[in-house]
Amino acid sequence: NKSNKVVAAVILEVAIAYSRHNAYLKIAAMLLYGDLNSARRSWELFRNVFIKHIQHESCSYLILPVLHGGGFYQEIISVCQEILRLQTSAIRDASEYVGRAMDIGTLEKATEFIEFQRTRMNRSLTTLEAKGRVLDCATIFNNVEGEKLGAVHGVVGGPDDLERVQKMISEAHNPHAAFSLLRLKGSSADNLNNFTENRDFDVLSYDILQSNSKRKTPREAVLSDSIRRCHHHSLLIRASLCLDATKGPKKGKLAKNSEELEKRCASLLATIKEASGFSQGDAHQSALYKDAFGVIVCICRAILSVSGGRTEASVEYLDKLEEREEAAAKLLTNSISFTKSIHKFFTAHSEENPVLVVSRFVPDCLVPIYAVFRMCASVLELFGWGKRKRNSRQSAKALVDLSISLTSMISQMKEIIESTLSKSPEVDLSGIDHVVSEDDGKRTKIRIECGQLETKTRIGRILAEMTDTLSTFDVDV
Repeated sequence: NKSNKVVAAVILEVAIAYSRHNAYLKIAAMLLYGDLNSARRSWELFRNVFIKHIQHESCSYLILPVLHGGGFYQEIISVCQEILRLQTSAIRDASEYVGRAMDIGTLEKATEFIEFQRTRMNRSLTTLEAKGRVLDCATIFNNVEGEKLGAVHGVVGGPDDLERVQKMISEAHNPHAAFSLLRLKGSSADNLNNFTENRDFDVLSYDILQSNSKRKTPREAVLSDSIRRCHHHSLLIRASLCLDATKGPKKGKLAKNSEELEKRCASLLATIKEASGFSQGDAHQSALYKDAFGVIVCICRAILSVSGGRTEASVEYLDKLEEREEAAAKLLTNSISFTKSIHKFFTAHSEENPVLVVSRFVPDCLVPIYAVFRMCASVLELFGWGKRKRNSRQSAKALVDLSISLTSMISQMKEIIESTLSKSPEVDLSGIDHVVSEDDGKRTKIRIECGQLETKTRIGRILAEMTDTLSTFDVDV
């Protein structure tokens, strides 16, 4: 239970004080603080382990889930960038040492360098995961404390989206860039043999008292999450491109679809079908994430029906404004059923550590939902069906209803963070007071409380910005 974990943290802190260079003690404490929702201390310990060069490839799996579950999204980018830099330096070093080996006649070594680069580095599962995490957390990256979502990077349904999307597309062909993840196709089973496991699980051999299975995320699950991230960002990019090419009606008549809009709508429709097939057929995606996928797909279909008059059910175009509005309203209403399912999930929050679930859900699903919602609002506004028409237009009413449902869902997430992290940890040192002192307990308690406060602040700031934006849709005319 939690009180035992707090006592274990106290003992580990004392042990680290006596053995400052013992990496195993630091790793054990790092993972334990993650369970206690104190990612700040975990991050400090990870930096003190002094992971370098190839160790970023083999040992980053220890810290990334902890940072992900603690709201330390910018630190995730920092770790993942080191992994991607390693790939760039590795291919440069391989080329150099292959040449040296051939110059001195040791062809066997040259073959080893080539084989290592091709089978271990170029096909690294860790690198694939890092690319997806960078894309997910880019939106939350801020140069200055307090800047809004998407202030620097990412697609968030804002005015800078098109420029960023064009950059993503241009860099997608660079195999060492995070955007190359967008080229990933197929299911987890299709890609399982295409990637190599480079994680070093031997560093967890110190733990003999409990199973470390929860620390060892299966290859299939890592690959599944990477494919999900690929689909999320593919949908965001194509929805943004459709929005850019969309033209509103003139004098109550639909504008003719341009050739560019036709191509972009066809691309978005194909991506929706592929993403839906993945979400429904992948066993490693939880019910929570499948519901979130449902919200994103429904909103993307609404954008598609309004901007280009395209629907998945028929090859025919919706050539009347009333038909497009009706289709959009129906799709937005369908998305509300998914948000209600997510709301129910967080209301129950029967998980051992609900803060981890909320923190991971924010960049994984909530930010993409927020982005496509804003895009859909822009498309409806372009057609004269904005939020202020809620009493006269069914699509505007459906949009406002969706914003209310999303606000309720996010409020529930905020309540989980507040209620869980507002409880002060109890430290009961009875029975081990001959090993640790009361001051040791107080210092550890302060570390846990400071870490929990920072986690609450970081996640709360993101959720507050979203609710502030969504609240503007629930207005009276």
